[in-house]
Formats: sequence, C-alpha cells, structure tokens
Amino acid sequence: MLDIDKNHFITNFLLEKLYIMIINKNVLYSVFGNPINHSLSPLIHNFFSEYSGIHYDYNAKLIEIDSFEKCISIFFQNKYAKGANITAPFKNKAYFLSDHLTDRAFIAGSVNTFKKNKNNIIIGDNTDGVGILYDLKRLNYLEKKKISKILILGAGGAAKGIIPVLLQDGHNVFVYNRTIKKTKEIYKNLNMLGNLCILNNFDDKKLLFDCIINTTSCIFDPIFEYFPYNLFSINTVFYDICYNLNCDTSFLVWCKKRGALNCSDGLGMLISQAAYSFLLWFNCLIHIDDLINYVFKKILQKNYNF
Repeated sequence: MLDIDKNHFITNFLLEKLYIMIINKNVLYSVFGNPINHSLSPLIHNFFSEYSGIHYDYNAKLIEIDSFEKCISIFFQNKYAKGANITAPFKNKAYFLSDHLTDRAFIAGSVNTFKKNKNNIIIGDNTDGVGILYDLKRLNYLEKKKISKILILGAGGAAKGIIPVLLQDGHNVFVYNRTIKKTKEIYKNLNMLGNLCILNNFDDKKLLFDCIINTTSCIFDPIFEYFPYNLFSINTVFYDICYNLNCDTSFLVWCKKRGALNCSDGLGMLISQAAYSFLLWFNCLIHIDDLINYVFKKILQKNYNF
C-alpha cells in the first residue's frame, strides 16, 4: 500500500510538472532597469527554470529613465508577458503603475515584482524585504530571538522594501540618507511598524550598531567618507545589497579597510528575492538554501565576468 501511494504521488507530481512545462513554454518575463547590463537576474532565472523544470523565457531590458511607464505598458500588452522584475531606479514608479498591490508592497511604497493575472490585472509586489531577511539569517547576521540595532544607509526604493520587514521582525532600525526629506517620508510611512529612528547626522557617540546595510549606489557614496568609527565594533556585520562577481563592492572594500570581519554582498539577497518572485508567478517556492548553493556553483563554473 505504501509503495502504491508513493508511486501515485510521484506520478501526479510528474504529470503536474509536465503540465506546468507545457503551459509556460511561451510565457515571457523580464527585468527592467537602468543600468541593466550587470544584472544576474536572467542567469538566475535560467537556473530556476533548469532546477525546477518550469520553462519560461526571461531577459533583461534597458529602458530610458523617462520611458518606464510606456515600456511596461507595451510589454504587458503582449499576451505572453506574465511578469517582470523592476530594479533601480524604477521601483517607486512601479508602485504607481500597479493595478493591485500586495500588503508588503503597499506598506513599502515600492514595487520590484509585477505579475499579470488571468484577468490582465497587474499585481505589484515587493520581495526585497523577505529576500534580505532570509539571507541575513542564512548568514547568521541576525540571531534568533535577539533584537538587533540595524543601520540602513540610503532611503530609495530598495530601502523602503527592506525596512518594513526588519521592523516587523522586531529589530531597531535607524536610517541615514543625505537627503533628509526622503528619510522623513520613510519615518512618516513606516514608524508605526516598530522602533524606527531617523539619523540626520552621526554625532551621537552612544550609537553602536550590530548590523549596517548599504542600500546606496554601487558607486562609492560620499556618505562613507564621514562615517565615524565609533558606530561599529569588531562584532558589527556589514551587508551591501549590491554585488560584484569579480571583486568586493566599494562599500565592502571600505568596510574591510576599517577592520570589518563579517561582511557580505547582496548576491544571496538577489537570489532569495528572485525565489519569492518565482513563488508569486508560479505558486512554487524552491528550497532557497539549495538554490543559493546551486547558483553560486553555476557562477563559479561559468566564470562570468561583469
């Protein structure tokens, strides 16, 4: 009886997988950004397809800053276009293009994932927060049952997606950005979720952070030149949401020069948030740890240069 049940389960699983492969044979997905030539998203989603057996086309599209709305509209007019990822600098604009928002996208005020449903409704989601939270815990940068003091550098679309999830996980979150107007907007929209504090400067000598997350541009930001040493210790962990396959990002170079022992780029976050996009599109979540190891291995084998 057990063997029959097992075989029945395997047969149904394979039939369902075959059905998914057939119906998704011609569907289209893309990532939109500017710049976009560095993006690993097409590579990652090709791995997802290979790993899961769900076949779909995924490519990167470079679009001009002032033509985002038009390009998205044209893309989704294609009956085979079913979803998209949105990267810098369009996450805030994507929020306002959505016909419907998931709860986490609504709270964040930014969107990094679109899904077109069977009624041609464009659903906006934000998987940045769940992606980085998963990776921070995978790296043991956030300990279980411990409230961490976290500093977020930057106040753009990525920061807006990350901050709510960290607050809801119980952490104390501080935000610093050179443009104070943006940090005030974040505080106004998100302070009810938890302990959120806005820093206008680094003058408070009592601040000592457990985790510092950079969400600013991959290009070295002048913020770091004025960053005092008293804000971190040998136990502080550093995380850059940017990534560079060939060398450390500018932020991580800066961290290591100042004695940081625990630091990571955002490749794990990229893979994790992509997995949650995959879940939205196909109602299927691949085991993320296996997926991260799988993608890292593939990247090393291919020796990609960016």
